[in-house]
Amino acid sequence: MKHYVPAILLVEDDVSLRYLTSDILTALNMSVQSVSTAEKALELLIENDYKLLLADIHLPGMTGLELAAKAVAMQPQIKVLLTSGAGFLVADRMNFEFALLPKPYNTRQLQLAIRELDEEAFSPSAKLETPASVVQSRSPNI
Repeated sequence: MKHYVPAILLVEDDVSLRYLTSDILTALNMSVQSVSTAEKALELLIENDYKLLLADIHLPGMTGLELAAKAVAMQPQIKVLLTSGAGFLVADRMNFEFALLPKPYNTRQLQLAIRELDEEAFSPSAKLETPASVVQSRSPNI
């Protein structure tokens, strides 16, 4: 039986960025669980349901792209936000919806990217507008 734990599963191999992003999400009143590898994330996805997968594209071992595809297959309701300091051309081949957030990002950019994926993540009174340059949304190539 799956358990509901944190709403966001954060997968980032850079320790300082993982801690910083986790702290930012917590400060934004979001529940987060973080791990350093896609393999560890898969173990958590088997046991728990998440609203959002926030993963670096370039992870050691299994990539964030491969993880995202498996996460969506396991939990079709999960939203996917991929991050990277490199280009995103490989992401055009994915068969599920996701958003891309370029590194480095700040608190506001992270907040806007999550809000774009899940409007319920923030109160209706939040007056945020998403600049097109901050987040690139991708729909499945079907």
